[in-house]
Amino acid sequence: MKRSLLALSFAALASAALAPPANAVTSVDLNCESGGSLYHCFAHHDAVAPATIRWYVNGSPVSSLNDRTFTGQRACPRGAVINVQVVVTDATGSATASGGPRCHGGPWP
Repeated sequence: MKRSLLALSFAALASAALAPPANAVTSVDLNCESGGSLYHCFAHHDAVAPATIRWYVNGSPVSSLNDRTFTGQRACPRGAVINVQVVVTDATGSATASGGPRCHGGPWP
């Protein structure tokens, strides 16, 4: 009986150590702006390290942006709607945000 309780205690401790924290829910918010025929986007997330960040522009993966929270300024054709998607993944799962700006040729808003 003592060994059974001891084995159960070790099993419970091991499973608790492997489980992600209950409050580590992954969420992501995408903010984009455009001006001067350029755009940039920021991904604000609450992922727990280690996390991965993957970017897609107009449906195509952009591997040069992997694991970055900022796209940097990128060229866009005036008047075009840029479809940006970011996927953030950690041990608790993944979250996706989509959006993007209409490319403005004028000054930044």
